[in-house]
Amino acid sequence: MYTDPYQAATAQSMSPGQRVRIYVTASDPGTAEKVKLEETQICGTVLSLDTAMNRLTLQVARSSKLDVSVIPGFTNPVTAEFPDGLPMEAAVDIGTELEGHYNRLNPGIFAVNKADFFIENEDDLEEDGEPTWVGLTYSLISRSPLKFHLTRGAAEDPTGHRTVTVTADTGTTILSKHRNVTEQITASALADGIQAGEYHMIKARGTYNASARTLQATLIPAMIRP
Repeated sequence: MYTDPYQAATAQSMSPGQRVRIYVTASDPGTAEKVKLEETQICGTVLSLDTAMNRLTLQVARSSKLDVSVIPGFTNPVTAEFPDGLPMEAAVDIGTELEGHYNRLNPGIFAVNKADFFIENEDDLEEDGEPTWVGLTYSLISRSPLKFHLTRGAAEDPTGHRTVTVTADTGTTILSKHRNVTEQITASALADGIQAGEYHMIKARGTYNASARTLQATLIPAMIRP
């Protein structure tokens, strides 16, 4: 058993949510010849920082594109450790996607190899008099008309105070962004991406009704995972 990049590992290195590749032989496909603990991506919201230990706690929403609610035995929050120190961008209540392995450095700790922090641009929060809702957690309500829930802040929102219902119509511009490439897509394509968990962040700008907690969108940029 080993990790990627190559490092010896044991069964104790495994954890719910860890991405695993199993190699078998043609003569005995029921027996594992070797097990590779692959790089695992976890996405969620930062709950706290421990600068002395170079760690943060993360409320995880998805692990390797899977909603953590469907991963047996997965528990939140997750403690992540940065071998080279916490990045300057790390802050409470912002979203992040971390790449690494469970239990590589210490038991019960997610060892980070790479981190992307999704910091809201304050200039985007309101443009042309329209508020913008930025979320890392989302779920499809309907396809026609397109409606979806979008949650900002912590990944879990039992009170519903950080969740809005976004509606799109024929006047809504929908953009798909991946690295430096931006293209306009249809509402149907966005619905497919939401169902597949393709996006690490979705923004919705438009007319916000605070009492109904709805947002009629004029613009929806959806950022595809790196």
